[in-house]
Amino acid sequence: MVLLVEKIGRSLFPYKLDNNHYNNHDSEEALSTSFQAFKSDVSKFLSQILLETKPGSELWSLAGVERCLEAMPMIDKAFAKLVVDIDYPISKWDAAASEAYLKYSLNVLELLNKISSSLSHLSHARLSLSHGLSMIKNSPSLVPKHLQKIQPKDLGKDFKVECIKENEETFSSRKESIIHEALVIMVITGFWLFGFVISGLCSDVKPYFEMRKSADKLHDPSLKSLGSILSEEIRQKKSILKEVKEVNDAVAELVSDLTNRKGEASAEILDRRLEGLDKVLQGITKQTDHLFSEVLAARNKLLDTIRHKKH
Repeated sequence: MVLLVEKIGRSLFPYKLDNNHYNNHDSEEALSTSFQAFKSDVSKFLSQILLETKPGSELWSLAGVERCLEAMPMIDKAFAKLVVDIDYPISKWDAAASEAYLKYSLNVLELLNKISSSLSHLSHARLSLSHGLSMIKNSPSLVPKHLQKIQPKDLGKDFKVECIKENEETFSSRKESIIHEALVIMVITGFWLFGFVISGLCSDVKPYFEMRKSADKLHDPSLKSLGSILSEEIRQKKSILKEVKEVNDAVAELVSDLTNRKGEASAEILDRRLEGLDKVLQGITKQTDHLFSEVLAARNKLLDTIRHKKH
């Protein structure tokens, strides 16, 4: 995913490079330094997701989902910076690199649609529970059957993603090789993040581990280690989001209290939790819609570049 396609050029990048910064950007040392800086940035973003999960807090939370969504454009920005640093704009990419990006961007659009569908599932469940709460005063006996816990969303058996394949051909230049290696890293780490987001929103670890299979193609030790740590955390903990669990616990408590002809206090608790869930879901929906627009725009720009190269 390249969200900054239109900025992959020195004059368009959101900061100015020192004129002397990469006068020798074709040297092996300079190219290696730029590539290492890119990998370090990606490691930093992934580490922050884990490090910000403080003791006592939940890995599976909407805050964790937001961190993953925020990390995606940051990784794209690091990739854009790499392209600028090594002076290898998209107009110079070989066909394999362009094809790899286009294939991945299509996957990204499909995955963002999955995220939108999962968000709609949670929003609909929240709306149903709010409706149930509104019946307490006038029809308390009917409330329990309208208060159903939020259920996991089934993405179906066809949930699959096609990962980028590492090119085994001999590259014509070190710059071309770096772009391919960086694309592989960006694609795979992106799939890790998407897998986490979708699994969290669906309360099902299967999407994450389906997408995690792509990590077998990643040979960088530090990044692979971070991926393994994240996978182990996910294996050890249930995939239900903290906020969803809190709502479901409040639903169970309210149903029990209504059976015993109580429920005012537990109804207030559920109402607060539903309001909190709604607020965060709206924010994540905006994030998702923005990412979709950016990816679609970037994909169209690359297609335009390819067309111009052919003329």
